Amino acid sequence: MKRSRPFRVEQELLERFDRVNKILAVNGSEVMRRLMEQYVIEKEKELKVKTEEVIDSKEN
Repeated sequence: MKRSRPFRVEQELLERFDRVNKILAVNGSEVMRRLMEQYVIEKEKELKVKTEEVIDSKEN
């Protein structure tokens, strides 16, 4: 199942992202999914956990 999640991105960065994606004829959503997946895999290794596990945290 896929869900959408709104992100706030600086206008200039978003325009540059769109321009590059248009030139390369790639889907920006797919680029973001791949980047997110790479980030999660990297951080899971650092934390030595899987995303399915729940990590309790204290609020400040």
